[in-house]
Amino acid sequence: MTDVDATATMPAADATSETPTATSPVRAADVAKYLLRKSEGGMEQLKLQKLLYFCQAGSLAWLHRPLFDDPIEAWASGPVVVSLWRNHRYEGFIREIPEGGELWSEDARTIADAIYDHYGQLPPEVLTDLTREQPWLEARNKDSVAEPGRVLIEPSAMESFYRAKWAPAAAS
Repeated sequence: MTDVDATATMPAADATSETPTATSPVRAADVAKYLLRKSEGGMEQLKLQKLLYFCQAGSLAWLHRPLFDDPIEAWASGPVVVSLWRNHRYEGFIREIPEGGELWSEDARTIADAIYDHYGQLPPEVLTDLTREQPWLEARNKDSVAEPGRVLIEPSAMESFYRAKWAPAAAS
């Protein structure tokens, strides 16, 4: 494993700022579309999946709420947003997300920007290694980590792990 994400920091965010409403939910496809625009040309699905995982982790750690409601499963290849995989399963490289809408939430854009700025230049294989941490390992507990399996990664496990990992250093 690499120490690349040891310095991940979340931008200052107000936990009381924009909350998604029933009429304007943020979907994983919306975040994926936003990330693809930032990449200027598309990216490997494996990389996009891992960036979405980190976006969800960032929202849980920093805002104490999920960024999107789409479940994330612990597959042998790392965390997978199943809704995105279903729509793009035959695409190794994704150029567009037609099912994605605009990312209306300022909080969502701030998190996506922070995650992309920190992790966006890493290759998919490194991102996969970085996502195979406690929340993924706990979900895979019932299966060998190399065996196929589709187990939900609990948002509460992601929140507690990444809150501790990405907490700002205490001021001395």
